[in-house]
Amino acid sequence: MIHPVRILALMALVFGLTSLLMLVIPPDGVRVGPVTVDFPTWERFLAEDTTTNGVSLEDLFAIYAQKEQDGARTVDSLEQERRFRLAMKHFQYPQRDSCTLDHFFSSLPSLSRKGRVRILHYGDSQIEGNRITAQLQSWFQAQYGGRGPGWIPVVEIIRTFAADQRQSDNWIRYTRYGGGPVSGHDRYGLLGAFSRFSPALPGQDSLLPPSTTDGPYSAWLEVAPRRGAIGRYDRLRLAWGDAADSVHYSVKAGEELIDEGIWPPGEGMHSQSWPLGSPPPALRMSFRSASSPNFYGMSLETDKGVFVDNIPLRGSSGTEFTRIQPGSITDQIGTDDVAMVIYQFGGNTLPNTTNQEQVDYYRRVVIAQLARIRRLFPEATLLVIGPSDMSVKDGDRLVTHPFLPAVRDAVKAAAFDQGAIFWDMYEAMGGRNSMVQWVDAEPALATTDYTHFTIEGCQVIADWLIEAFEEARTITQGPVQ
Repeated sequence: MIHPVRILALMALVFGLTSLLMLVIPPDGVRVGPVTVDFPTWERFLAEDTTTNGVSLEDLFAIYAQKEQDGARTVDSLEQERRFRLAMKHFQYPQRDSCTLDHFFSSLPSLSRKGRVRILHYGDSQIEGNRITAQLQSWFQAQYGGRGPGWIPVVEIIRTFAADQRQSDNWIRYTRYGGGPVSGHDRYGLLGAFSRFSPALPGQDSLLPPSTTDGPYSAWLEVAPRRGAIGRYDRLRLAWGDAADSVHYSVKAGEELIDEGIWPPGEGMHSQSWPLGSPPPALRMSFRSASSPNFYGMSLETDKGVFVDNIPLRGSSGTEFTRIQPGSITDQIGTDDVAMVIYQFGGNTLPNTTNQEQVDYYRRVVIAQLARIRRLFPEATLLVIGPSDMSVKDGDRLVTHPFLPAVRDAVKAAAFDQGAIFWDMYEAMGGRNSMVQWVDAEPALATTDYTHFTIEGCQVIADWLIEAFEEARTITQGPVQ
């Protein structure tokens, strides 16, 4: 029989040894070969837990859920509204000018009635798969017309809400951002990437005689609508360029031939569109040539309306705009109006940020990128979205990256320098150390890498952005009748 005194003595011994280790092991741990042995100190053990910067995640969602309810505005409801404003951090304006969006909302109705209007949503992997963008797309199209996801790459790298895509396995994707194959030129187009079904010669322009003597090459692409309003497009537009050889193409809907022909060789950007039925059919496009042109993307769209183009640049800090030939971007846009550019970056610079000098340098780089976007689309409104919270290990705790608030401030300063609107995603989430609560929420709103949102988390962020747009429209245009 185990005596209770012995159990208490064992517990006291374990507690004593643990306490001794907490006193002896330094805060940075003990290095044993390639491994660092870490142990919590008494200071960390007794430290006050600082979960977030103010409003808890539970309070934040309770406020969000109740903010639309009608009824008498009691003292409690006024306090909830005040806390909601503090928690959500709606759009922040340069020089506190809330009329910055007046031109944007004033022009959308007339522009969308006469043709296509584009909102370009650039971002890092947080928006991959049309996440966040898809809800913005649905909201804008419900308000101002249009159907379809807009521009998508010809080669799908991650399944999206935009369309179902398949392709032959000989496509090679070249990007201005991240790793992978590189080209010998800077004509990467609107999406910052292009694809080919024959290789380009490294270090040389693709407008050359066939890059190998193994041709001719052939390839195919398939695209089909996804269920929902976003899939009810009635036109497909394909952009390609710099064809060294003539290209034979065909477009089929099932066994029905819609179109076939030959594109002549030539330099520069070209596009061709095909009207489709409603609902649009699944399409198969086939190509054959001695060498591939550069395929810059395809747009699933209608003749009129608003299109929020999802343009994720995986691994990017948003520094590529000055390294893409401007003409390749504007040529792909063609005659469409660009009403807004959304710039959502900052998180990918954090892993390599260790001092304030690097933060200051990043601010100057972001200013240069926004200035380039301004020159590309002088009539467009700029919306800059700051980075989300990101957790890193601090001993046995997960805390906000130490330089995240500084990077957020740098991105905000760059936005205001260029007259852009700013939306503070970090503060909207709850501020310091809020990512842990998003991961622990039911259902989880962020993944266990403590960096990326889940689908549910993206829906929350998109809802809040839509709330910000609705509030801004009310300020500039008055309540919607």
